[in-house]
Amino acid sequence: MARPRPAPGKRPREARGRSTAAGPAAAADPARISPFRLPRRLAPRKRPAQARARETVEAILEAAVELFSSRGYARTSTNHLAARAGVSVGSLYQYFPNKDAILTALLARHLEAVHDAVAASLPVLADPAVPVRAGVRGLLERLRAVHEADPRLARAVEQQAGQMPSVPAGLAAHRHGTVERIAGILGSRPDVRSGNHALMAALLGEVTEAVSGFLVHGPREAFGREELLDEAVEAVARYVER
Repeated sequence: MARPRPAPGKRPREARGRSTAAGPAAAADPARISPFRLPRRLAPRKRPAQARARETVEAILEAAVELFSSRGYARTSTNHLAARAGVSVGSLYQYFPNKDAILTALLARHLEAVHDAVAASLPVLADPAVPVRAGVRGLLERLRAVHEADPRLARAVEQQAGQMPSVPAGLAAHRHGTVERIAGILGSRPDVRSGNHALMAALLGEVTEAVSGFLVHGPREAFGREELLDEAVEAVARYVER
């Protein structure tokens, strides 16, 4: 099969030497667009195997972060994305069937990083010898690190994903499994209050997601970085503490 070729006279943005230290390239390997099971209309059409193909996919995702953030999801077309990436629309469609699939790829990439942060925090949260407040702090610190590692990606996903008709089932099921694990942890800890731990875990997930984003995208010029974290710990820990 022939290599995907950029539009005449153009090369993908990364191939032209553009730095992506703050973009999606710093967060994940473009060959791993999504580890989640997705419906066909939202799944990548093929995986980039060769270096040139990987550059093309990464240029498209980088362009999506830029344009979804600046123009908005609704006002961005695949033509806009291809032009910003420096590739032909045909090259874009070799990898993504539509712009929903591109946003889904960014969403999956972000959620994979969030999942890794949560998974690393669960052993501490599950340890009854460690105060639940300390476990919450560790979780928020890791989630803050995810946002700080790629703030443009996090902002683009959080602002635009709500415009999708629904969260793809593969992503929703993945999150549901994490909530179930946290519910089990809450139910086993002596320093967590009684109640519907399944509901508490679901609400905790929503609150923690919002709080972790605020730690990075909130008014940091008005509040100190660690002051924000301390108050975030208070907000989350007091909800579950006995």
